Amino acid sequence: MTRGYDPGNFFDTLIAGGLEQRWGFLVIKRSQAMSDFETDLKKVTKAVEKQIADTQKKVGDVTLQAQDEFTKIVQEMSQTVMSRARAEIELCAKLTARLSEARSFPDVVSAYQEWLNKVMVARSEDARQLMTNWQKLMTEGTRLFSNGGSTWPTGR
Repeated sequence: MTRGYDPGNFFDTLIAGGLEQRWGFLVIKRSQAMSDFETDLKKVTKAVEKQIADTQKKVGDVTLQAQDEFTKIVQEMSQTVMSRARAEIELCAKLTARLSEARSFPDVVSAYQEWLNKVMVARSEDARQLMTNWQKLMTEGTRLFSNGGSTWPTGR
């Protein structure tokens, strides 16, 4: 294949054809070293692609694990909130029943005191449960997403 002098296509000509390329007055023969280099390059490229695919799979697995853990924690929090809502409804129903049965002012005050004591205990438990759940979220997030964690791929 003979071509005119076109310096922009020199490397294209080298890469494009068989073992011998003609370029102007030069005849360039591809050596065995070039062929070995291409073979090695292909091997390295495949190895790198495999490592990337493996790392992507690990990241995907960790992401699914994180989603599962966070879903469990959020479901637990949701169940806690729902049980507190049911307890609050029951507490209000008991207060209403006690107030409807009250025959004197001291009975009304007693009903409100009992209700207020139960509400304060419930709020204290709510705060404790909120802090426990928040701690679970933070601990799990730190464990799953820290570079030193055993589940997150380190690239080695």
